[in-house]
Amino acid sequence: MLHAFPVRPQVPARLALVLLPFLLSFSTYSQTEPPPAAAAAPGAAVANPLEVTVELTVHDKKGGAVPDLTPADLEVFDAGALVPLTGLRLAGNTEESVAFVFDRVEAGIAKTDRDVASQFLAAAEGHGYHFAVFKIEGRLHLVQAPTTDVEAVKVAIQAVTMAKRPDYLKVTEAAEKQLTDDIDSAAGQRQATAKMLMAMLIDSQKTATAAQFTPSVAALLALSRSQWDAPGRKAILYFSQGLDWNKSSPELLRDIRDAANRAHASIYSFDAEAQDTAAAQSMIAGSAVAASRQMGSIPSGPLTQGAGPTAQEVGPGAGSESNEYVGRLESGEGALNSLKSLAGVCRSTGGAHVLVNDGKRAANEIAMDLNSYYLASWISPSSGDESKLRPIGVKPLRKGLLVSTRAGYFPQRGGNVASVSAAETKLLAALAAPELPAALPLSAALLRYGNTPDNDLNSVLVQVPLDQLETQGHQGGVSVLVQLKDQSGAVVHKFSADVAPRQAGGEPGEVGPEIVSFRRQFSAPPGEYVMETAAMEASGGKTGAQRANVEIPAVAKGLALGDVLLVRRIDPAGSSEAADPLRCAKGIVVPNLSAHIAKTGTAKIDLFFDVHPDPGAVDAPILSAELRHDDELVGKLPLKLNVDPERKTIPYLTTLSAGSLSAGEYEMKVILSQGGKTVSRTLSFTLE
Repeated sequence: MLHAFPVRPQVPARLALVLLPFLLSFSTYSQTEPPPAAAAAPGAAVANPLEVTVELTVHDKKGGAVPDLTPADLEVFDAGALVPLTGLRLAGNTEESVAFVFDRVEAGIAKTDRDVASQFLAAAEGHGYHFAVFKIEGRLHLVQAPTTDVEAVKVAIQAVTMAKRPDYLKVTEAAEKQLTDDIDSAAGQRQATAKMLMAMLIDSQKTATAAQFTPSVAALLALSRSQWDAPGRKAILYFSQGLDWNKSSPELLRDIRDAANRAHASIYSFDAEAQDTAAAQSMIAGSAVAASRQMGSIPSGPLTQGAGPTAQEVGPGAGSESNEYVGRLESGEGALNSLKSLAGVCRSTGGAHVLVNDGKRAANEIAMDLNSYYLASWISPSSGDESKLRPIGVKPLRKGLLVSTRAGYFPQRGGNVASVSAAETKLLAALAAPELPAALPLSAALLRYGNTPDNDLNSVLVQVPLDQLETQGHQGGVSVLVQLKDQSGAVVHKFSADVAPRQAGGEPGEVGPEIVSFRRQFSAPPGEYVMETAAMEASGGKTGAQRANVEIPAVAKGLALGDVLLVRRIDPAGSSEAADPLRCAKGIVVPNLSAHIAKTGTAKIDLFFDVHPDPGAVDAPILSAELRHDDELVGKLPLKLNVDPERKTIPYLTTLSAGSLSAGEYEMKVILSQGGKTVSRTLSFTLE
């Protein structure tokens, strides 16, 4: 859920924060607890791993609440099979979070958007919800961090809908600067929440740069999947003029649906699209609920970031964008059922799609639904396929009863890609093969940045040598799949993407051939896991796969070190990479997973790692390194460490000369001592 921040005065500073590629689920675990049970729903204590709990919105024929629903009043179908209910109850006081998301707020509709949002706040006030406010402009921007302070939320909504652009920019830039400050210096829940918010914004920025995405789709996907493991019910209130999506990839709307259903998040769209009665009637024929709503055309074309003649189009694919209105017409399906429509996506998550002109009435109804709903539980007929949505059907048996719910659920939680593409299907097959394919060499690693309370994040990193691809140049990309499984075999996280090679640059110089690199950030409870990695040429040619046991250690208290990484190069970085865990003073570190260094007279060993001093210690931390060759000590050397009392995490980069070393296998041990405690990390590499 969106955890609440105490409301602070915002810092009126400019911050051009265009965020870096780094992905983290929008949740936090107690570090001694296991991952959440599969398909667990808001407020549900799941004892049986096959038990499913899903929200039901129930009205009488006049739209009123139904306080006395019983299992005898309805039938529930799981993938077409009638299932007996093991529980049915009013939700009561559960953890609820509401995200206001404003997309393309323009003159003429801004006041209406504000009034609808205010109406919802008035109807929802007093229920203890956590509210957050976001704006989509090139990527997802934070305007108000999660809070229960309704007045602060009203101020944020006023800024995003009615303020002049310079004044709005001050608000959102101050809110995002506060995030970076809290990541650096706050503690406890406030710091953890800041990291989660930052990760969600970064996910949006990173995803929006992919050719098949638009900023709007990337933002909704980031909002939905960031909350997969968070408790409580979530609502996303999306104010827009329809949803722009890349015409060549309508399946991305299914990704939003699936991610929201995993998270038990409902999407409600307040649509300000222009009226077109004839088109609307052709789209919504047969829908009693929507028959009175008129839906029309939506302006298409790429969004821009910035203003004036220097504005830049955000993301590839400009000129190939379409919109959900066109998608509904092309699909030939009803607006409420087609996943080529914003209306269909909303309905499939248990939400609703309404015209913003009808928004005030709808806002009251949505608030009522969130304030009072039922939780229905049953035992799943099968553990099923975790990558596929199992459809749900509900049939009312009591006369005059209106029951709605989301389209379905996933048998198991996990995965950062909800849909399975053709490439992913092949990669999953490679991982399931009796013998893992090795035609395409790859390197994969789990990067741990120290696991202290101020930085308990991890990354998966995959690198494929570009010279191993049969097709070079801009076509020489790879499809990558990474799965992190717990000891039961359940997928805790799944990452999948098509990755193109990038132009090499930065310092130090290139180490061997250029690479295609894939990195994603995440958070998971401590424990032992299996990391499965597969990569395939974009052309469908050579494939490679690996499987390795990895461990995420428990959160350390005080003194800690992150993994010691061999540096391949350092890419230039700006303010957009301010929170990247691989950021150092010189730029963004690109690790060398091959662990090979060319033996020359000027060979260097470039190392990077995070240092976490003990804030409770009186003495200064001492950093040193030991180098061994064939298990024999070559030498010890002190490493200079400048401690900044304002920083709990110190990114450390050092360069050691290797010109005098003989070829062979080496081990570098980095040692951190303070207050009578010592921690260390080791790195193995080959000098050849």
